[in-house]
Amino acid sequence: INEGWTIDGKEIKVPFPPQSLLSGYKDEVKDEFCYKVNFKYLNEVGQRVLLHFGAVDQIASVYLNDTYLGKHEGGYLPFYFDVTDVLKEENSLKVEVKDELDLDYPYGKQTKKRGGMWYTPVSGIWQTVWLESVYDKYIENIKISPSKDSVTVEIIGGADKNRLLLDGAEYE
Repeated sequence: INEGWTIDGKEIKVPFPPQSLLSGYKDEVKDEFCYKVNFKYLNEVGQRVLLHFGAVDQIASVYLNDTYLGKHEGGYLPFYFDVTDVLKEENSLKVEVKDELDLDYPYGKQTKKRGGMWYTPVSGIWQTVWLESVYDKYIENIKISPSKDSVTVEIIGGADKNRLLLDGAEYE
C-alpha cells in the first residue's frame, strides 16, 4: 500500500519520509501529522490478513475503517496488525504519527536544524506498508535457544497463538 497517501491532505510518496525529496512532500513537517490512504482489497475465505509496516518513526497510532488497531513506538522495527475482522472491500487507513526527537527513543544524529555532523530528521512512514494473506493457522515466530548440550525450538502460531516446544531431540 505505497500509493495514494496524503499527510494532512497533501500528497506524499510512501515509503519515503516527508523530509526526503523522493517523498514529493513540499510542506513543513511538524512534530505530529496524519497519513491517510484509501485502498481496495478482496480477501479469500479462510484467510487472515495482516497489515505490515516496515517502520514508522517514532510513535504510530493506526486506524483502519475508523477502528483503532493499536500503537507502535520506536521507529526502526517492523510491526503488524491482524486486520481480518475490520477489513472491507473499500478501506480507509489512517496513521497518526508523533516524532519530537524525544530522548526516550533512539534517533541517531538527527536534529531539527541540520548542519555540521547532524542530519535532517526522518519522520513518519519510511519503510514499505503491505497486506499479507495467511492461513488461519500460520507460523508467527520461531525462537531457537541453543545450549551446550541441546537446542530448544519454540514455534509460535499466528491467529490462535498456539505454541509447540521441541526440546532436546534430534531433527533433520
